[in-house]
Amino acid sequence: MKTIRYELAGVMLWLFAFLNVERLRVPLETAAVVYGFLAVALLAVLLLPWLQRLALPALLAAAGALFLVVKAVAGPGIAAASLSVTVAELCCVLLTIAMVRRLAVALQDVEQTVESTMFAHLNGTTVPFELGQTDIYREIRRARRHSRPMSLLTVSIADGPVKATFHQIVERIQRDSAFRYATAQVARVIAEEMKDCDIVTQRDDHFVVGLPEATRGDAEKLSQRLGSLVREQLGLDVHIGLSTFPDEEVTFERLLAHAELDMRADAVESAGDPLPVQSEGAANGTPNGTSNGTTSAATNGKANGVSNGSTKEAGKRARAVRRAS
Repeated sequence: MKTIRYELAGVMLWLFAFLNVERLRVPLETAAVVYGFLAVALLAVLLLPWLQRLALPALLAAAGALFLVVKAVAGPGIAAASLSVTVAELCCVLLTIAMVRRLAVALQDVEQTVESTMFAHLNGTTVPFELGQTDIYREIRRARRHSRPMSLLTVSIADGPVKATFHQIVERIQRDSAFRYATAQVARVIAEEMKDCDIVTQRDDHFVVGLPEATRGDAEKLSQRLGSLVREQLGLDVHIGLSTFPDEEVTFERLLAHAELDMRADAVESAGDPLPVQSEGAANGTPNGTSNGTTSAATNGKANGVSNGSTKEAGKRARAVRRAS
């Protein structure tokens, strides 16, 4: 951290000297286009990680060539009389880019160190979905071969509570690090509640959990317990979807699609909007009377100021009717 402070101070002093070179009575008449090019180049180096990963010679060569093109097209040009000025400007620009790149790389290293320190004790709680889906496939084949039940859970973090948690964490780390930390903590809670034979994977921004030998009743109890534990320990809400083999689906792809659809429906119900749930029920063949009744009840409850908890319970009943049909 002390080195970063020194590098930041060096960059600020150099920029002060370069931007005020004419006021310091140095015989160097810098073209206006140089300042614009320098500002854009520095912002790009600071904000684009792929530029920071480029080798320094390649970065400086590309920046130098682009600078000469920009000055020739938008500036006063590169004439023989002003060649010495152009060379001096080019050297100053490249030196500034090199200093800012060094600072950006140092800041990125600090960020990665902080993240690795925070998440070190959470490694191994989940595996990427691309790796874990093979184990889930195998368990589904085993359940089909031996006529045994199996369930699949999908778990995602609710948007609202996470944003509130971000407000508490953002003073110490960046916003994306806060979300990764919250996700890792939810993964820890899930892993602690799983059996040795259960399979926990992470797919994009949610988790996919394979539960061998688990019936729908077992999976529903587990999902309720997970929701309560995450809320108590982390102050977050989660959306959970559920599908079972062979009662609802018989292939892994259909199980996964059913569980993710159920998870999204839970998110919609938590927000108090029953319309997507109605269309989902219609897509699954829900009778018109049941669908219209559910929508009407939710609409009346909304008009009368029914709480979010009541709306969510109504949504759960609607989903139960849909599954039964």
